[in-house]
Amino acid sequence: MTNKKQKGTIDQLYGKPKKAKGEDNADDALIARARERARDGASYWKENWELAEDDLKFISGDQWPESVKSERELEQRPCLTNNVLPTFVEQVIGDQLQNKPSIKINSTDVTRVPDRNTGEQTTLKIQSLSSNKEYELAEVLQGIIKNIEYNCDAEDAYDISFQSAVEGAFGYLRVRSDYLADDTFEQDLLIEAIENQFSVTIDPSAKKPDKSDMMWCFIDDQMLKEDFKEKYPNASMEPVSSDSVDEVGSWFSEQTVRVSEYFVREPVTKKVALLSDGRSMYMEDIEDIVDELMEKGITIVRERNVKTFKTIWRKITGRDVLEGPIELKVSTIPVIPVYGKSTTIKKKKIYRSAIRHSKDAQRMANYWDSAATEAVALAPKAPFSGTPEQIEGFEDEWESANTSNLSFLPFNAQTPGDRGPQRQQPAIVPSAEISMSMQSSDKIKSTMGMFDASVGAQGNETSGRAIIARQREGDTGSFRFIDNLSKAIRRVGRLLVELIPTVYDTERVVRLKFPDDTEDFVKLNEQIFDDEKNEWVTISDISIGKYDVVVTTGPAYTTQRMEAADAMMQFAAAVPQAGAVMADLIALNMDWPGADTIAARLKKIVPPNVLTNKEREAMAEDMPEQEEPTPEQQVQMKEAEAKSKQADADIAEAEADMFKAQLETDDAKKALAQIEQLANGGDAMAQNVRELVAETIAEIMAAQQANVTEQ
Repeated sequence: MTNKKQKGTIDQLYGKPKKAKGEDNADDALIARARERARDGASYWKENWELAEDDLKFISGDQWPESVKSERELEQRPCLTNNVLPTFVEQVIGDQLQNKPSIKINSTDVTRVPDRNTGEQTTLKIQSLSSNKEYELAEVLQGIIKNIEYNCDAEDAYDISFQSAVEGAFGYLRVRSDYLADDTFEQDLLIEAIENQFSVTIDPSAKKPDKSDMMWCFIDDQMLKEDFKEKYPNASMEPVSSDSVDEVGSWFSEQTVRVSEYFVREPVTKKVALLSDGRSMYMEDIEDIVDELMEKGITIVRERNVKTFKTIWRKITGRDVLEGPIELKVSTIPVIPVYGKSTTIKKKKIYRSAIRHSKDAQRMANYWDSAATEAVALAPKAPFSGTPEQIEGFEDEWESANTSNLSFLPFNAQTPGDRGPQRQQPAIVPSAEISMSMQSSDKIKSTMGMFDASVGAQGNETSGRAIIARQREGDTGSFRFIDNLSKAIRRVGRLLVELIPTVYDTERVVRLKFPDDTEDFVKLNEQIFDDEKNEWVTISDISIGKYDVVVTTGPAYTTQRMEAADAMMQFAAAVPQAGAVMADLIALNMDWPGADTIAARLKKIVPPNVLTNKEREAMAEDMPEQEEPTPEQQVQMKEAEAKSKQADADIAEAEADMFKAQLETDDAKKALAQIEQLANGGDAMAQNVRELVAETIAEIMAAQQANVTEQ
């Protein structure tokens, strides 16, 4: 008797089983471990957080100690803040804005596939959807990364994190994925800045400069209890014990709940195999293509175990796991620090902003400016000296003499000619105060490594080279910050290279962005039917390559293009002969509306022999197709060509006779004899001389013809 087939349930459609009983205890242990890590991380980073907070307050104008400020305000003494630090900070930020780091992808191996038509092994390329262009895998990957940066405004994220590093010693970037729309399962990658730099807690045991070896990380957020209860109704809001972030904060307060994104990097062991064709692949990837490998006769030569990592994301409080776990398709935590300068003290990193060592110089400037201002302000308020009898009865007028603008001050004359009370000599502003004020400005510059030429001020430099050299000297003070940003962006590029094959894993059309602001479209993971194998196969698979990430720092493409155009114009002016062969290139690099059109027109008058093969092929493709001439037209064309050749020969003979008639001197005859001797030879030199003679004759005859015409 056969059993009746059971009806499937929706639970069978889920890829992951439901949470089993007994896992609550595992969550409790996980939360306890997370609280311990949060406490240890806060203890380690507390000093850097406090120093960074003080830097940010200082640069915003809070530069007087509260006790000193209160005392001076009570005494009605000036308490000036002549804050010049933002000017120097903006210079550092401006250097970064003018020299944008750019991600470049290089292939570390060449992926070869059978050609569709011939079956021969060829380099895998992806066809453009709008032209006949084909792109290498590295070009496609770089174009995708450029498009990701464009779509998510990655430049803003880079700028925000860099400013945080300059002003507060550290900033952070993150890479994540999100759905393109509410009704789709296609995702795209995002590059974002973590604006609150104090919300990130990184594993203190991480040793690498970019912290790519961190084993855990927190990104904190504060939610109002009302909002938290609405979003997570089953979560607890009971306070936790003191093993939370005790000295820095707590998980629960009267009004807020601390919600943390909790990243954990866990070690895993994978088996990698060496194939007979030289490739190395994980065994789990080989399982999907076993049949294909067997058909090609590829075998496993060797295998070994390798240790790698997986990254798990959760959203937690001090009591519960709110969301997750979700396994991220990266081997490192996708949180990237952007640090300022650093110093190691007893195995502990202390990070510094651009203004850290300039604060005392700024305080000194504020003090001496206040002192000088106070001295100048008190000068017209010098007291009067006189006898009590002189002001008797007029005490009120004399009491307000330094605060009221009285037209006159009455007094009692004691003797004939008595001039009344006399104002004392006002104090002179000490020259030391002026000197110290000037020195404080120089000390700010020296502590920041900035000079007058760096901020555009007039210096002693007279030549352009001297100014540029001085500017470069000043740039050394900011180069460390720009270099650290470049390293952070390189890590962003490596994360994207690792994530793109997992996110762009379906058949989809993607846009490629290029540095010259052009764009194109390609189709990834395209499915075609293989008649020989009788199955669908995937082409344009970007996941099969291996790549390296390089970050270059320099002016934007538009700036580079204008600088190139300027240099080419100077070269053409120095070498006029070169102008005719590079006019199209000069126009192409101009920032004009319609520069591309002008360049295309100029290229048509460039001699074909100076064009590259690709340029000649492109011009040939753009030429309109001509109809094949009829037999009658072919006969006429041959007759006309013969007549033209005979006419050219007659003209050449006449020109040669005229040229020889002009060469009557002995030196000319000797030179002509040598030329004829060489021209009669059959080697390459003779051929070159023959061509040279022909060109010389043509130039002389052209000049003569021009003179005859003018006459």
